[in-house]
Amino acid sequence: MKKKVSTLGIYFLLTTLSFSGEREDFQRIDRLYKERNFDAALQQSVQYIKNYPSSSRILEMRNQVGKLYFIQKDYGKAREQFRAILSMEPSGSTRNETYYYLARIYAALGEQDQNRFALTQIKPSSSFYAKAHYESAIQYMEKMKYQEAIQLLAVPIHKKGDFYAESLLNTALAYFNQEDFVSSKKYLLEYTSIEQRKNRSLVEYLYGTMLYKENKLSDSIQRLEALVQQDSTSLYAKKAILTLIEIYSNQGDAAKVEEKLLKLQGTPEYNRAMTMIGDLYVSRQQYQKALEMYAKSNQQKDPRLLYGKAYSLYKLDRLQEALQAFEQLRSTDYYNQAIYHIFAIEYRLKNYQRILDNRDIMKRVVVTQTDNDNINTIIANAAYELGEYSLSKDYYGRLYAITPKKENLFRIILMDSKTMDLDDMARRFADYRKYYPTDTEFRKEITQAVGEAYYKAGKTEEAIAVYRNYLQEHYDLEITQALTVALLKEKRYGEMEEYLSRVPEGKENQYLRGIAAMGSGDHAQAEVYFYQMLSKLEEGNPDIPKIQLNRVRNFFLMEKYAEVTKVGESYLSKFASGKERQEVLDKVALSYFRLGNYEKAREYNRQISDIAGFEEYGKFQIADSYYNEKNIRKQPIVSKIYSQLIQTELMRSRRDIGM
Repeated sequence: MKKKVSTLGIYFLLTTLSFSGEREDFQRIDRLYKERNFDAALQQSVQYIKNYPSSSRILEMRNQVGKLYFIQKDYGKAREQFRAILSMEPSGSTRNETYYYLARIYAALGEQDQNRFALTQIKPSSSFYAKAHYESAIQYMEKMKYQEAIQLLAVPIHKKGDFYAESLLNTALAYFNQEDFVSSKKYLLEYTSIEQRKNRSLVEYLYGTMLYKENKLSDSIQRLEALVQQDSTSLYAKKAILTLIEIYSNQGDAAKVEEKLLKLQGTPEYNRAMTMIGDLYVSRQQYQKALEMYAKSNQQKDPRLLYGKAYSLYKLDRLQEALQAFEQLRSTDYYNQAIYHIFAIEYRLKNYQRILDNRDIMKRVVVTQTDNDNINTIIANAAYELGEYSLSKDYYGRLYAITPKKENLFRIILMDSKTMDLDDMARRFADYRKYYPTDTEFRKEITQAVGEAYYKAGKTEEAIAVYRNYLQEHYDLEITQALTVALLKEKRYGEMEEYLSRVPEGKENQYLRGIAAMGSGDHAQAEVYFYQMLSKLEEGNPDIPKIQLNRVRNFFLMEKYAEVTKVGESYLSKFASGKERQEVLDKVALSYFRLGNYEKAREYNRQISDIAGFEEYGKFQIADSYYNEKNIRKQPIVSKIYSQLIQTELMRSRRDIGM
């Protein structure tokens, strides 16, 4: 029994102490509020809520904390407190007030659905009803969500009670900001019918500016000048001065501009005026003058000024300075507009790798569709310049998917030809011919790209078909030459000559005609083409080796062996290398052989026998020359060479059959 009494006594003592502590904490917080020490009051109130969650004063405390957070614009924490109050199921005025604050919080956070719901929970008869709609609308106005604001302002306007006049004026302002001047004037007229004195500066500013926007300049000037004369220091009087500066600048009235600037001297609006005048010069493409105006402002970090300055530098080709200025906009609302220029400058400076390194930034910015397409084009072009054709094709593909224009399809075909994706190239080329049959802007380049890709892939017939299709409708020297090269590979010399006959005289045409004539057996005409071309070239011209090589071939086919040795020896002394050297050595050696000059034939065959892979051939030709010369003294050497060659061939045959 004694133990129970003792336990009960301890419980009573603890409860009393707890209540005493809570009361003292509450009184201390109350004093802090009365002393307007809100930071300390907030801190201790939050602690109170944690320490005494079941207190009878908890609703009152949460209400105070929520309001303090709201005033500090810490909307997330404010929302937490007011939602906690709702969980206590308050009624009457407390419930309406809680939803009032929640409605404003949701509007500030841009949570429109939640805002609408909170507004529906406030009783229309409550004093918070019109107020909540009005205050939410103002927060939407600050976010430039004018249509949402207009819808909410319609509630107090309809009730014609609290906030009626203010709602009329702000509705007029919202329509003004949307440049719906007819509606704006309608609400201004209704406002002035009930409020003749209040907000006169704003009303006159709106009327004057709307007249300016409607190009009624004399009426606008008259109204705005009257406002400035009555009161040049109010916010809207200063805005009126800015509008007048814009009007006078457009009219070229420098004296009036200077007069109005003096009224703004020493005010923040002066810097705004300098920025505005700079912008006007930009619109006139007077970029150097714009820079001079921007320089007069002492707010050089103002985003609007920075953008105008950066754009002016860009247009003046001061690219590095422009790039630095645009980069300073990174953490501002103007960065979305600047990003295209940043990529464009990097491309003009040939910083292709930097463009590719920064391409993912497009995932974090919001730009217009035009800017998005232009930036993707820049990225694709940069990838092309760096030889990253697959990446380039990927970006061109994105462009074509969003904006199916022929230039985008052209770029995809070009990338397909670079990556040798022949299947996709064929499909895209078919699309091009289907959707743009009359195009001339990209037709030639596409034909060249597709034809060259087929030629490189060994699909010469497909290349020929592409070139021929083009030449059926258009004559072009380069396409004709590409076709003749493809025909040459297929040894279709007659068709070569047919197309070459349509081509004006020129060295490349003349060379190909020589090749065609040689292939067709008209060797004399081939030599005419080759010699005429050769006679026009200066020493050291890179075309000389191929002409001389084909002269050697042509003379050999004509059986003009003396000419073969003459031209061939000249070729060997100046140009010969690789497989062409072996070919010319062989033709010169055979020519001497057929001329009966066996010693000279052996001289060149010895050089052939020193070439890897041609050792046996050279030795055989040497032996053959001795045999044909009927040189008895060399007969043992001939027999030895023949014996070695036969033995080598026998061993090779045994190896081939697995013996």
